Amino acid sequence: MQVSISVDPGYKSEAKQYTATITQGVSMLALMQQLAAINNDFTFQTDNSNFGAYVTTINGVQADSSSEFWNLKINGVDSTVGISDLLPQATDNIIFTLTSF
Repeated sequence: MQVSISVDPGYKSEAKQYTATITQGVSMLALMQQLAAINNDFTFQTDNSNFGAYVTTINGVQADSSSEFWNLKINGVDSTVGISDLLPQATDNIIFTLTSF
C-alpha cells in the first residue's frame, strides 16, 4: 500500500513530500519510524501524553508549544486521533502542517 506524506513547516523551512509503502494495520507512528529509518531527509521527534504520542518536531522544525502544533490531516480532513492510533489506508494523503494557535 502506498501513502503520500507531506510536511509543510510554513515559513520556517521548505515543504517536503514523501511516498511510503505500508502494511495494513501499521500505525502512523510506526510508518514515520520506518520512513525515518530509510530516508535520511525525514526526521521527527515526539512527546507522550495521556492520549499517546504527538509530534513536536519534523525535519528539524520544532513547534513552539506555547503557540504552535503540528496539525495532522488525512485526505484533507483533520485527524481525530493521534499518530499512535491512526492506521493509514492505501492511497491516503497525509499532511503535517505547522499551525499557530
